[in-house]
Amino acid sequence: MIPRAGRIDLSPLVLAYAVKLATLFALIWVAGHSLGVVSLLIYALVGLFNTVLTIYFWAVIGAVIISWVAPNSYHPAPQLILQLTEPLFALARKVIPPIGGLDLSPILIFLVIQIIQSQIGRLVM
Repeated sequence: MIPRAGRIDLSPLVLAYAVKLATLFALIWVAGHSLGVVSLLIYALVGLFNTVLTIYFWAVIGAVIISWVAPNSYHPAPQLILQLTEPLFALARKVIPPIGGLDLSPILIFLVIQIIQSQIGRLVM
């Protein structure tokens, strides 16, 4: 029912945002605190973005391990991880090309994710 935005399917993001919003609302309600609607919406959006970054962090670790253990595996799980991470790797390879057969793009991705997550933590606090 929700249209796609280019290559991105928005329906899972909207569902994840609704779940994050409901969870945050329930936690605040149980704790007995009050929070404005706009603040609640912003905290849920920031929390969703942080969760997506965490998923990408672990997916990149999985892709690195898969590239060592089973580089040409046709199993669905490694294929899913590689489909998820390959756009990030391609973007990072434009910045840091492979050096002597060694791909340093995961290191750049880890650094960028960690920097973004640390800045998100500073903004929310």
